[in-house]
Amino acid sequence: MAQILIEKKFKQNDLIVSAYNKLKQDVIQFKCKPIAALVEREMAYYYWVKLENYGLAFEHYFNGYEILKYLDIQQYPFKQYDLYTLGEKYYFFNDYPNAIQYLHKALAEKNWNDPAFPISINNTMALSFQGMDQIDS
Repeated sequence: MAQILIEKKFKQNDLIVSAYNKLKQDVIQFKCKPIAALVEREMAYYYWVKLENYGLAFEHYFNGYEILKYLDIQQYPFKQYDLYTLGEKYYFFNDYPNAIQYLHKALAEKNWNDPAFPISINNTMALSFQGMDQIDS
């Protein structure tokens, strides 16, 4: 019974990844960068949370970042959050210099929909500096 459940889960994961990849191909064909960034974001989340495959998750976070560089906050309202998430993931792995780099980029985006969000960004940045024993930064 357990083997059947495991096989079913793997098939389900394969179907989800296949659907994401098909959606990504369609988005590329229609050259819709905001949707492409959103697809990369969701694929990264899926790999990170559901499959715990951090390598593939980071690959999709970076793919999304490459798209974000060409979008402003009006075109893609999640830009600040996605930059923060990338910094947060680096913080998770104790890669504080890279965490700080992406957290600075997140702070540079002005998302007036959530004026309290910079507090979270600054908090994670402070924790990153603390992790590097640079409390005065």
